[in-house]
Amino acid sequence: MKIRTMLVAGAALAMPVQDVWAQESTTPPEAAPEAGDGDIIVTAQRRSESLQRVPAAITALSGEQLERAGIANLADIASRTPSFVIGQQGPASPDLSIRGIGSSDRDAGSERSVVAFVDEVYTGRASALPADLFDLERVEVLRGPQGTLYGKNAVGGAVNFITRKPTREFDARAEISIGNYGLFEGKAAVGGAVAETLSARIAGSARTRNGWYRNAKFDKRTDDYSLGAIRGQLRWQPNDALDVLLSGDFSHDKVDGISTYISPATPALLATGFDPGPDPFVGYGNILGFTNRKIGGGSLRVDYDLGFATLTSLTAYRDLDLAEDRDLVGNPLRTTPTGVLGFESTQLMTEKSSSFSQEVRLTSAGDGPFRYIFGLYYQEEDTHRIEERKRQLNAAISRPRFDQTAKTHSYAAFGQATWTPMSWLNLTVGGRYTIDKKDFGLTVTNPFGYASLSPATAIFSATGDDSWKAFTPKATVDVTFARDVMGYATVSRGFKSGGYQGLAANAAAARTSFNPEFATNYEIGLKSRLFDRRLTLNLSGYYVDFTDLQFRQRILTIPGDQSSAIVVVANAGSARIKGFELESTLTATDWLNFNLGYSYIDTKITKFNVTPGVTDVNGRPLARAPQDTLTAAANLDVPVGDYRVGARFEYLYRSGFWFEPSRDPSLYEPGYGLFNARISAGTGDGKWSLEGWVRNIGNKRYRTFAQAIGFATGTTSAATSRTGDPRTIGATLRWHY
Repeated sequence: MKIRTMLVAGAALAMPVQDVWAQESTTPPEAAPEAGDGDIIVTAQRRSESLQRVPAAITALSGEQLERAGIANLADIASRTPSFVIGQQGPASPDLSIRGIGSSDRDAGSERSVVAFVDEVYTGRASALPADLFDLERVEVLRGPQGTLYGKNAVGGAVNFITRKPTREFDARAEISIGNYGLFEGKAAVGGAVAETLSARIAGSARTRNGWYRNAKFDKRTDDYSLGAIRGQLRWQPNDALDVLLSGDFSHDKVDGISTYISPATPALLATGFDPGPDPFVGYGNILGFTNRKIGGGSLRVDYDLGFATLTSLTAYRDLDLAEDRDLVGNPLRTTPTGVLGFESTQLMTEKSSSFSQEVRLTSAGDGPFRYIFGLYYQEEDTHRIEERKRQLNAAISRPRFDQTAKTHSYAAFGQATWTPMSWLNLTVGGRYTIDKKDFGLTVTNPFGYASLSPATAIFSATGDDSWKAFTPKATVDVTFARDVMGYATVSRGFKSGGYQGLAANAAAARTSFNPEFATNYEIGLKSRLFDRRLTLNLSGYYVDFTDLQFRQRILTIPGDQSSAIVVVANAGSARIKGFELESTLTATDWLNFNLGYSYIDTKITKFNVTPGVTDVNGRPLARAPQDTLTAAANLDVPVGDYRVGARFEYLYRSGFWFEPSRDPSLYEPGYGLFNARISAGTGDGKWSLEGWVRNIGNKRYRTFAQAIGFATGTTSAATSRTGDPRTIGATLRWHY
């Protein structure tokens, strides 16, 4: 509460609105100036605009800012974005949540609640998100439902990764990083003209790093990581009207050994003869495990200037090939004189997914009084996912195999128009109509029959098909109060498509679909640049009506038997979400600036349909929704003769939150803060720089994932979990021509 009070008071003191208005005439203020003076240009509304002129809550990080903060992955972006939280079991298993709206479903028949786009190409499967961030022009995080321009599953928000494009000007850059835990990383990119009308760019990244976990059962280090990625682009511009961009990319990353840790050590867990010990980086999995992931794809974008508008065609294909073997619990089987003791639950999973999409849109030219964008969209996605579970409780064994297939066809028509009746007023309306069709199949086999350990009650094969239709409108009013001071109010709607159970207990459950979930967002905001543009202060407040929630519920397929537990998805209620966000940058001098980001979220499940064997969570907060998040950073860049010396110090804070809507204390993560620092020195022309960095200076222990696994005593279960990165230290050498 003290943090919120200080921030609100500070914002009020830092923004003397009356003084700003006093500098303007009493006539309607002139339109906001063109982008410049440090503005970030974004394409969040599918056209290039200054971030400060877009009436929406957006965090945008330029390529330079990504380098300065040492941001290497999506989790780094989330930690520096208000209301954005990522939970991770591993690199291929991110759980994204924005403003309390998120999803951890990975079944073939399920969808996500926050989606990512790479150069405007939809990336639906969680495991297909970019494995590495390199050679990016910027990253944009849009908070709140984005149903009109971004479509299905952007119910919580959307993340845009925009790569650097080829230009006729020669550009080359490279960097090498080394660090503790055997880190070695290299990145390089080169681009420029290759013919009179043709330019090209190629970029690559490679990384190796030792793990900081140890499997005590095998006495071996785990979680060693390696990555290789490459991207190539060709750009053809035969005249001023036509712009054609062909892109292709491929990445391959691997994790050698996957460790999990159980906490707390409940009496029921200790009664099995196993004590996990106090070190969260020491696991006791029955297998070492691995992750092997390949992501690839390509796109063809054609922009043709018709004069009055630009016609855009975007054709894309994405492919995912993933294999993973992990111990889901980490309770080792032990051979004793009386027999085998312990509980093993491992998962061998493979997933192959491919997606084709086609979008055609018409975007009006210029900044006239009427601007519009209209388009059509089609996507088809094929997913084949196999999960083979091995469950053993003492001597009893079960090995069910869930063979899932899903094929989705999605069709959409969308449009958005902005009318400027006066230079200081914009009225925007838009909408999208989506049709989703899904065919699903599930085959369950088990060579050991159906003992109580099986997360299914029958051997079966079942199919189902369903379709869903949704209209997701948006209406916005924005007003320019004064030069560089703009306020807005918006209402928008988003939805997450329906789906099917990937781990259904029987054929009837496999054939029964669950419905879409919807979020309606009411939001007001202020975007301002004050004191000769030295202070940027952006505020937003919102209220979300969240209905038909797709809850992940842990149920027992055999009543009273914790070993028979499975997690299913069902439309089980509604919730309300409210909060506010602040983002600010203060340029104190030419060589010193400060960044501040803060968010407050209050979530509550207002209706929950209780089913047998499921804990009533009515009135509980949503998952991964910390009430307070704070990012504070100081950046220095000081010229010293022919050189420059720089530094960045930052503090990242997150208050306590729940990994699931639950009453189980094992799923609550207390608040924590992380300190990071970077110090650099380089040439004045920017060609060379050497940087030293430390992340998590205090070596803070915190969890990025937790899931209840039984062994309950009273209201507390033991939970399998993953711990965030420990203190890491390293250095980066950069070169730019």
